[in-house]
Amino acid sequence: MNRRKLLLGSGVALTTTIAGCSSNDTSNGNGGGNGNGNGSGSGTGEVSPPDPETPTSDLLPDTEEWPLDDESEQMAGMIGANDGVQGQWDGPDGERYSMEIMRFGEKSSAEDAAEEVYGDWFLSFAHGVFTFAVNGPDGDHARDLLAASPALNESMVDAKT
Repeated sequence: MNRRKLLLGSGVALTTTIAGCSSNDTSNGNGGGNGNGNGSGSGTGEVSPPDPETPTSDLLPDTEEWPLDDESEQMAGMIGANDGVQGQWDGPDGERYSMEIMRFGEKSSAEDAAEEVYGDWFLSFAHGVFTFAVNGPDGDHARDLLAASPALNESMVDAKT
């Protein structure tokens, strides 16, 4: 398990480096983030979509505020996606939160899935060829979890949801 976490952490670090370099936000020089190195948080501006080849598991938040409890591969083909992952977290309120990230072949397919497949989830939207969806009992915490993804930031989540 430690080896998997190490490998996952290495992948997140690489993705974070790429995401930070590709941010459109140059106002504070930290890739649109809050200084935590993952390009997420209180930054402004939209983060460029992740490279379409980025493993979906690399896009799950795993931070001090949102430590990843569980991760599982999803049956992505059932909804026309190429692959996908679900993460589980215990929120600051002690409640359970889930996030699914799916990769599609085309941006339009990701947009369709955000509306049609994940329309009943608390928050969902497409970013490039990826669909992000979060479920949980508290809207503020669900937004915070979504914004903690290395592929997103707080202002993007606010603007898209």
